[in-house]
Amino acid sequence: MTRTLSVLSASLFLVLAGGALGGLLGSRAIDRAAETVAATTISYENLQDIPVLSPDDDAAGLVVLLSDRGGLSPADRDLAAALVDNDLIVLPVDLDQWRARLEADAGADGECLYLGSDLEGIAKEALRALSLDTYFHPVVVGRGEGGTLAYASVADAPAATVAGGVALDAPNGAHSRIPVCEGAPATPAGPGVFDYGRTADLPSPFTFVADTGTEAPTPLVAPIKAGLRVAPVAPDRQTAVIEATRAIADADLTDLPTVVGKPKGAPKGVVVFFSGDGGWRDLDKTIGDWLTEHGVEVIGVDSLRYFWSEKSAKEMADDISTMLGNAAPAPGIPVALMGYSFGADTLPFAYPALPPEWASRVTLIGLLAPSTETGFQISVGGWLGLSTGDSDVVQAIQALPTERVLCIYGQDEDDGACTTPQLAAVTKLPLEGGHHFDGNYDVLAARILAALQGGPAAALPEPPAQP
Repeated sequence: MTRTLSVLSASLFLVLAGGALGGLLGSRAIDRAAETVAATTISYENLQDIPVLSPDDDAAGLVVLLSDRGGLSPADRDLAAALVDNDLIVLPVDLDQWRARLEADAGADGECLYLGSDLEGIAKEALRALSLDTYFHPVVVGRGEGGTLAYASVADAPAATVAGGVALDAPNGAHSRIPVCEGAPATPAGPGVFDYGRTADLPSPFTFVADTGTEAPTPLVAPIKAGLRVAPVAPDRQTAVIEATRAIADADLTDLPTVVGKPKGAPKGVVVFFSGDGGWRDLDKTIGDWLTEHGVEVIGVDSLRYFWSEKSAKEMADDISTMLGNAAPAPGIPVALMGYSFGADTLPFAYPALPPEWASRVTLIGLLAPSTETGFQISVGGWLGLSTGDSDVVQAIQALPTERVLCIYGQDEDDGACTTPQLAAVTKLPLEGGHHFDGNYDVLAARILAALQGGPAAALPEPPAQP
């Protein structure tokens, strides 16, 4: 990059200093003055008026930067400038202001603070504000107590929510009226202070950077425990933070956003499974993990990231072909295509574009809770349960080989595709509950396994208990 750190730091100082922030950013004066930072402000739930600091070159990731107790400071300015200079989008957060809003939102009877929703939501807002075609899970970086809460937030985050985190000079404890929700164990350590144990099993990588201690590497894949980088000199610690942040951001970014579950031994089936618009977590991940435990290779597609930029049916089909080619299922091994919610809406359009050698191998097309209309790009409206486009899903399902289709729906839903009269010839599996099937994912997974092995109709009887 051609940006000089001194000019960028001066620009970021204006952002972090407050004052006439709204007008300054709204007029994009920073961009014109320094020609280095495209700035705006965004808000989501408890995170309000957060500056978006963007690099000149293509971004390599996104950072939510939590200040130390006492709010944003020149130290945050310097760290933010260095992170932006390393091709990272940075969202600086005043820890005191955020914590106050979190505690107010929890109310007098609240038992814990849940940080993950705000972190994921503000990242989405930033990426849409910048009109980026790539989705980045946020890396949560914090100084001082901000680092402690960054660790607690990562420990409590659901899968596919954050890329990981880094803490600089973090104490064991952080101030709050109630602790962060369970993930890292919280122990009262004085009035309004909780210590967070650093031995938690983590869903994504985390690195502590400190001036003393015993170095420990940061695992980038499961099983994951927090790592430690030691640097006695302050400038070296900042360098270590930047290196650790880039390593986590780089590890999170893949050409095809897939999670592959390999069973022990030879697989008895291969499934390509497109998630809902929330990404590979909750229902999608639980069912995928269950199938893998019972001998099926599962290629989970994170639809949040995959459809962050618009896809065509042909692009989907080409990518499915690539995934199946990489899996290379042996002759006679059943192959299934599955989708949940947004994934189920879009998948029927891709099947007709598959090359014959793969279309003929697919024995099951499993559609979980499809809608009647869809688009091919994740939208804010979709997160709110609104229609995401006007492509006719029912018509696309009609064009599929009906003898291979299993349409699964919750009986409490009244606006899905499965129950439309046009799909009378399709095998349908009604289940208790609504869009999430009352959370009975293991039972649902067992029915899907039966359909994979015996065809769609095999999912209709109650499956026997699995070992």
